[in-house]
Amino acid sequence: PRLEAAGADLSRIHLLEGVQRHGIEDLPRLPRDIDQFEEEIASKRIRLVVVDVLACYVERGLSMYVDADVRLVTTPLAKLCAKYDCTILCLRNLNRKQGQSAAHRGGGSMSLLGAARVGWLVAKNPEVESESVLACTKANLARRPQSLTYTIAEENRQPVIKWGESCELSADDLVTGTKPKEKGPTQGEQCAEFIRDQLGEGQMESNELNRLAKEAGFSERAMKDGRRLAGVHSEKTGFGASQVWFVSLNGHVPLSTEKDTF
Repeated sequence: PRLEAAGADLSRIHLLEGVQRHGIEDLPRLPRDIDQFEEEIASKRIRLVVVDVLACYVERGLSMYVDADVRLVTTPLAKLCAKYDCTILCLRNLNRKQGQSAAHRGGGSMSLLGAARVGWLVAKNPEVESESVLACTKANLARRPQSLTYTIAEENRQPVIKWGESCELSADDLVTGTKPKEKGPTQGEQCAEFIRDQLGEGQMESNELNRLAKEAGFSERAMKDGRRLAGVHSEKTGFGASQVWFVSLNGHVPLSTEKDTF
């Protein structure tokens, strides 16, 4: 009914039904049932896939808070997008980390946002009680668009979205409840927070940290400031072509897997 109220062509809307496992119907699980996703996309020439919410369709035993598990789910989805020229929209809920930037408010690992080309956030307008706002949290393909207001009206006893005007509220403004003129954390400060989350008590290769920060939408300048503000320690291991730079917050350097010989 809601699709009809929105003017959708129902002949072009398809629902991926559950799968049978040992005689019991279950939700499709990623990455196990990726072949079923592909079959639906290919056979029906799907251009937009909505996964609502992503966590409900993840293989049991995988955690969306573990980067390696996130990659197991998002990598095959990205390959489907490239192969069939389609868009996959994955929804997730906000976490309870009040006061943090929009990039950190999505449930699960930061790698979820890192794997996406574009990130969006929907929240109530802190300035107009009856309005909500659609704001961009990340855009790898173009300049970030302005945020857009909307209201939920009723037509034929069904809720429909009525788009309003663009506004100056950013995604960070929406999650913190601040007004656009108020000064929030700088990009460098946000990047420093991102770096602390990534390193924690451990360490990783410097190039890998740079890659993750870039995927999260941080500029080179923000990454440089973020490293300084977070107190990142760098250490080189190996020699010549085999040398690798590691970074950490506490100066701990992983033991090399190769022994030096003299």
